[in-house]
Amino acid sequence: MKFHLPTSLPRTRIPRVGDKKRPSRDWLALLTLALLLLIASIGWNVWTFIRITSGEVVGDERPVVKGPDTSALEQVREVFNRRKAEEQRYFTEYRFVDPSK
Repeated sequence: MKFHLPTSLPRTRIPRVGDKKRPSRDWLALLTLALLLLIASIGWNVWTFIRITSGEVVGDERPVVKGPDTSALEQVREVFNRRKAEEQRYFTEYRFVDPSK
């Protein structure tokens, strides 16, 4: 039993083994596509460069933050200072008894 795919377009063909291969056509299509992508990329980069050099903003304008909020940072430093002080107390104040002796 042969399986035939229905063709909706008369020009639609599935390549078969034995079809004439045309590597020059394939290379021409590949190089044409690569050239078009290269031209589009260069155009995009030139457009972006011109906008930046003229002082325009590229992308979303976001407000400039003057500096990070240091209140949370100070709280974290205080926690670490308390831990360091407690660690020093283990070496100086606290006395541990070794039950094995």
